[in-house]
Amino acid sequence: DLFGFHRALVEGRLLKPETVKAATSVQIVEAELPEVTYAYGYGFEVQKRGTVRMVGHAGGMEGVSARYEYYPDLDVLVVALSNYDTSAVIFASHMRDILAAQASR
Repeated sequence: DLFGFHRALVEGRLLKPETVKAATSVQIVEAELPEVTYAYGYGFEVQKRGTVRMVGHAGGMEGVSARYEYYPDLDVLVVALSNYDTSAVIFASHMRDILAAQASR
């Protein structure tokens, strides 16, 4: 379902391209650190680690977790689903570190 959502989003079948651009662009900056920026678009988290930009969203509750992350400049999608409280978020964070490290080479 998240892959189908993603395809519809990036192919312009769900929203107009200009709406997707606004939703996935920085609207509010939460924190700016030397190598990482944490921000929000409209319904999406927006992060930048070094030169790698990510838009995503997480969800979960006791016993389940989910994470959707898209790296538009790399055209990489990470979808993590778990039957544990935070495992999907932890897995996606590790993937984010790997992608940032590869991009900085």
